[in-house]
Amino acid sequence: MLERKRDVYLRVEKVSEIVETLKEIMELEEELKELFYEYDTYNLEESKIFENWSSYLDDILLRLDHVTL
Repeated sequence: MLERKRDVYLRVEKVSEIVETLKEIMELEEELKELFYEYDTYNLEESKIFENWSSYLDDILLRLDHVTL
């Protein structure tokens, strides 16, 4: 049996609406990337603060271990 290839053409209606929707999706994607970047920045800053607090607490506890009543 002989196979023949056929081109399939689809008629897309309302192409401009599809393009606008895709543009909106791309804008939302960029906005989401920016939000994640901000979150990562804040998370890093918060981690540094907690690390400092933990270090200070360890230092205080070490000094208290050497105090005798």
